[in-house]
Order: sequence, then structure tokens, then C-alpha cells
Amino acid sequence: MEQTTAALYVTIGLLIAIVAGLVFWMIRRSRRADAQREATARQHHDETESLRATQAQALADARTQHLSAVAASRRDHDRQQASLRAEIDAHEKLQAAAVFAAARGLKWELASRQQLVTACEQAGLDAVIATNIVFAPNEAGADPFCAQIDHLVVTDNVVLLVENKRWAGMVFDGIHPSTKLPGLATVLNDADLRPPFAVQISRTSRRSLKIRFAENDDSPAQQARQQALRLREFLRATMAPPLVDTCIFYSHPQAHVVTGGSYTERSMTTVMATPQDLPAVLTAAHTRRPGRLGADAAADVIEAVRALGADLVGVGRFEVDYVSPVRLEYRIPAK
Repeated sequence: MEQTTAALYVTIGLLIAIVAGLVFWMIRRSRRADAQREATARQHHDETESLRATQAQALADARTQHLSAVAASRRDHDRQQASLRAEIDAHEKLQAAAVFAAARGLKWELASRQQLVTACEQAGLDAVIATNIVFAPNEAGADPFCAQIDHLVVTDNVVLLVENKRWAGMVFDGIHPSTKLPGLATVLNDADLRPPFAVQISRTSRRSLKIRFAENDDSPAQQARQQALRLREFLRATMAPPLVDTCIFYSHPQAHVVTGGSYTERSMTTVMATPQDLPAVLTAAHTRRPGRLGADAAADVIEAVRALGADLVGVGRFEVDYVSPVRLEYRIPAK
């Protein structure tokens, strides 16, 4: 009995020892697992922090590079923009100089050119207005010289030479001033004037007037007729020259013009026009002899004056084909 009890105690002791060993082993194993987990966590944390630091540094480097590239791009853009602006300024300056040079030859006809274009538009004409036509007539026995025509209005029906007179004050063309203002007979003595003639009375100062007599070859009508004959003879070398009608355009907006409307000599009629009646005068010239010229002959005349360096402005169907580099509103700048 005692031996059995002793064996039981030994067995129980062994079981307790085994259980205690298992408990101790499990505790140590749990501690080792906890330590390993902590080590793994620390390693993961360290790796995460390292990755975060690397990513932050990469982002900082990328931001720095981006800002540097943006700054360089902006500097390059600014340089290109400044260079382009300089090129544009130089081009605009060159263009302005070219326009000024072109307009300088038109100086006295810039305003009347605009009035003629506007009048053709109001009249509904298909026309080309040629301005400042310069050519060298070949006249027997005369020294070489240049003739200058203010304007030429060309339609399919007519070639109309327009002599521009920007005369201010009172103008009497073909009309004796004393017949309109009898008191002027005491100072003008105009009874002996014979057509063609023109008289201008203008103010030169607050207390003085100027009187201009333009008679015979110096009269506007005779000047226009002579220029028309010279142009027709000049064109004869390259084409069958068309008849050239003539018009005196008194273009000053503040002039008071008194005329008989036209002057006729040897079947050649010169009409007088003011800004107010210019559209009607152009319409009458265009419709007076329909079909007399024709589109082909009109084109030949236009090309002939283009070759002489004339400024061309198209109206109606000619508007797109003939555009002047000097805009209609352009005026020579004041000094």
C-alpha cells in the first residue's frame, strides 16, 4: 500500500514537473514570439520611416527640380517673348516707315483719295481709284520731264482723270465773281476773263485776303485736259489708248465753290465736282457712255498705271484685288 502511494506521488510529481516544464517552455516560447514580433514591428517601422524619408526626399528633390525647370522655362519664355516683341517692334517700325514713305508721295491726295473711294461706294460703282500716277511724256521738242496725275477712276465704262484742288475760301470756276457778287467788280476787274479760268479768294490772316487767278493753261480745267492727252499718248505705246474724261474736284470741305458744272471745248468736256455732288458726278461719268471701254480695256489701263507705281484702291468687285498698303484714314503725321 505504501509502495503504491509512493509510486503515485512520484507519478504526480513527474506530471507536475512535466506540466511546469511545458508551462515554462510555453512562456519562453511566447516571450520569444513577442520579442520576434517586436523586432519585426521595429524593423517594419524602421523600413517604413526609411521609405517615408526617401519618398519625402524624392518629392523634395522632384519639387526642387520642377521649380528649377519652371523657372528656367519661364526665363526662356521671357527671353523668347522679349525677342519676339523686339522682332514685332522692328517689323512694325519698318512697316510704319514703309507706309510713311508710300504715303509721302500721296501727301496732298490722301484726303481726296478717301473722298473718291467713299463716293464710289455711295454710287455703288465697281471701280479702281489710282492715285499719284507719275510718268515721263515723250513730247517732241520738249526737255524730259515728269507728269503727275492726282487720281484716275477706272470702271468698265470710263477712265476719268480727277484733278484735285484742295482750295479753301471762295472758288469761282468759269464763273465771273462779279456776276455773283457785283461789289467785287471794283477790286477784281474780272470782266476780261475768258474760259477756262478759276478765281480763288481765300483768307491769309485775320485782316487780309488772297486772290488767285488761274487762266488759260494754268486753269484747272486746262491742266486736267493736258494731263489726259499726255496719259492717252503715253498709253498708246502699249495699247489702244482709251478716251480719258476729266474732272476737277474741289475737295476742301470748307470751300464755297461756284461753277457752271462743266467746261466744254472741242467736244471734250471737263466736269467740276465738290464733295457734296461727287457721287452723282462719278455716276454720270460711268453711265454716260455704257460699254465704251469694256472690262478688258479697263484691266489693261489698271495694270498700266500699277506698273507706274500708282496707289490702287478697289471698290465693289475690285475691293479684294486692289488693296492699298496705306489705309484710307492715314495722314502724314505732323512734325
